[in-house]
Amino acid sequence: MKKRLLGLMIVMAVLCTVLMVPVSAAAEGTCGDDLTWVLDDGGTLTVAGTGAMTDYPHSYDAPWHALRDSVKKVILEPGVTSIGSNAFHDYDGLTSVSIPDSVTAIGRYAFGSCGSLTGSCIGNGVTTIDTGAFYDCISITELTIPNSVITIGDDVFEGCTGLTAVTIPDSVTSLGKLAFSECTGLTSVVIGSGVTGIGSFAFDGCTALTSVTLGRSVSSFGSSVFYNCPGLKDVYYDGTAEEWHKIRTDHSNDDWGTAAIHFMQDIRAAESAVLSPQKLTVDGKAVNCEKYNIGGSNYFKLRDIAWLLNGTGSQFAVGWDAASSTVSITTGQAYAPNGSELAVGEDKASTAVPSSQTIMIDGRIRTDLSVFNIGGNNFFKLRDLGEALGFSVDYDARTNTAVVISAAPEPVPEPEPVPEPEPQPEPEPEPGPAATTYLSFPASVIMTENGGTELNLSYDGEPQGLTFMTDNDCIELQLMPDGTSVYLWARHPGEATVTAADSLGNKAACRVTVLKTYGLVEAVEAGLLSVDIKCDGMENADLTITNISSVSVSFRIEAGTYFASANARYQDMLVLSSLNMTLSPGMTEGPRRTRVRCMNLHRDMPAAGVGYSLSRTTNEKLRALAEKLCRSSRNNDIEQAAVWILTDNASYEDCGVLIYEDGSRAISQSDYDEAKELIASLP
Repeated sequence: MKKRLLGLMIVMAVLCTVLMVPVSAAAEGTCGDDLTWVLDDGGTLTVAGTGAMTDYPHSYDAPWHALRDSVKKVILEPGVTSIGSNAFHDYDGLTSVSIPDSVTAIGRYAFGSCGSLTGSCIGNGVTTIDTGAFYDCISITELTIPNSVITIGDDVFEGCTGLTAVTIPDSVTSLGKLAFSECTGLTSVVIGSGVTGIGSFAFDGCTALTSVTLGRSVSSFGSSVFYNCPGLKDVYYDGTAEEWHKIRTDHSNDDWGTAAIHFMQDIRAAESAVLSPQKLTVDGKAVNCEKYNIGGSNYFKLRDIAWLLNGTGSQFAVGWDAASSTVSITTGQAYAPNGSELAVGEDKASTAVPSSQTIMIDGRIRTDLSVFNIGGNNFFKLRDLGEALGFSVDYDARTNTAVVISAAPEPVPEPEPVPEPEPQPEPEPEPGPAATTYLSFPASVIMTENGGTELNLSYDGEPQGLTFMTDNDCIELQLMPDGTSVYLWARHPGEATVTAADSLGNKAACRVTVLKTYGLVEAVEAGLLSVDIKCDGMENADLTITNISSVSVSFRIEAGTYFASANARYQDMLVLSSLNMTLSPGMTEGPRRTRVRCMNLHRDMPAAGVGYSLSRTTNEKLRALAEKLCRSSRNNDIEQAAVWILTDNASYEDCGVLIYEDGSRAISQSDYDEAKELIASLP
């Protein structure tokens, strides 16, 4: 009996050993050349060693993927230098991550769709956060980005709806496309003084955003940076108005809406305004006038200086256009006083604010002048005004006096008496600058609403005193820095004449037509366009579009449009791209390739030559999905899975109908799970 019992105990021990091997093998392994990992019974996954973690093409390629439902906490020990792409993508149970200062890079989608992850997850040594690293981490409510971070990539915090405030430190130099898009809980953003470029759609869909603070280092905005941010009320720019106007901005970035732009350097300077004790002389004559010291410089009222220089070689006229809030200065012309000149009243320093009015000198908009509005009048820095208008400014430190010297008027020489000359041929005149004899614009321009284009003026000689105007507010004019061309902004459909004129009486005119932008479906239904649609495969459709009307037609192919198959055997197609086009009467464009995805899981894939008709979906969620996929950078398999889930309520098994040429499954479990998360994030 003892032998049998002992034998049984030995067999059980061997079985236990055998049975324990798979558990041990599944709970530990390697994840880099010199990195190991282990998952304990409490759900803590620890990575130890030195060097970089492997980048995984898909989340299911990570060695711990089969155990992901057990992972509650991740600890990276000192020595680990990176977190691999897709390492913990879509780990619903993961609640916390400990990242040491040795980690310098967080890979693509490393923690994407970790819906339970909370708190600040970025280590103090990280310099790069790659695409989608924390997208759709909806439970992160507080975020601390350390001063080590230099680059925040595309989509990094997209869909982090729990975030309410974000501060981007001065160390960050670039902010990627869609970086904080769809962060619907975000109310305030502070962007540090190191950021030079902000990517397109960076804060798209941040519907609760009310306040943005920008460092003065920003030199470029992508398109639609603050698109669909209806609550944005205040933008605090830590620079001057002059610096703001030099920022390079994509022309489609017209998203500030009614937000007030606060130029903090100018505001801080205005707060220091005091009455100036400085004296003033003009051409040797002492003058008493109102003047203020702001930020260490002296500012004088524009009309006072115009009055004092009237009749000199530096005289200039001052005009005011209330409709466009523009102050115009014309050199060489006599000044017409309005009675306010040289009035010295009470101290108005407390009313000083940066001027919001447009300043135009000889027909050219000037953004390089420092101007403050004090008591309802514009005060200019005296030296700026002197450089712009041609008078000299000096300073007598002994008497604390600003010394203005005007340019002398051109002398008129008196003829000397001479004896009657014998008749001689008249001498040729001295060559001088050629006078302008003509101005010319293109006869007509066709634009689409909310679009923009540059309108160039042709001329000979040297045009003087150029002015530009429009007779309809469907067009807004912005003078270009060269002073001889204007940028046209199309505000709404209509017709306008843009006119240029110079001081010699030469004129030019251009007829501008601003077209209504139709949706493609709307234009076809209105009988303006015809469209022929062919699909060959499941990713692209070819459109041939003809203008069958007697007028030019501007239209937009919108994400969310769909093409219905003429043969019920084949799948309908959903459009995932957007495109603006304008066609003249009788003009045909195409075939134009458009990105699409299939809509009917159990029908056949589109075949060559199958015709399609144009339609619009009434499924708002499907339209929202198409618009989101149009702007994002997800792979084709995720996109297709998301569409089938919405149109066919497709399961993971259903999506197995899509296979590669080698017979392997195209839509993986990870792709399907990401598609489900994407749909769950839709409004």
